[in-house]
Parts: sequence; structure tokens; C-alpha cells
Amino acid sequence: MRPTDPAGFREAWDIVERLWGDTVARAERLDPALLHESVNGEWSFIETLRHLAFATGPAGTAQLPGE
Repeated sequence: MRPTDPAGFREAWDIVERLWGDTVARAERLDPALLHESVNGEWSFIETLRHLAFATGPAGTAQLPGE
């Protein structure tokens, strides 16, 4: 995905939301303790979701071109 205009960003966002929806559904089937586990020094699933919630909130989406 390399969107270059607002319509492209919206289309890419729809794809990302669908893929993350699948990922979250899979994570919901795991033992809750695993969601907080870090692997090889990377963020846990919960930490990743927190980061994405911040990055895609009002501050993160305010810079869309043409909007």
C-alpha cells in the first residue's frame, strides 16, 4: 500500500482495519496472559494495540493530505 491521495488513504485504511480485525479475533482466543508477553524484546500485543490507538487517534490522523 502506497496511497498518494485521500481516496487511496481511505482504501488503505479499510484494508488495515480488516486485517487488524482478523488479528484481534485471533488474539481473543489466546490465554490473556500471552497478550502481555513480549517476544524477543518486541512490544506485547497489548502494548502494540495501545500504540496504534494513540497513533490513529486525532493527533495521528490530523495530517492526512487533502483533508
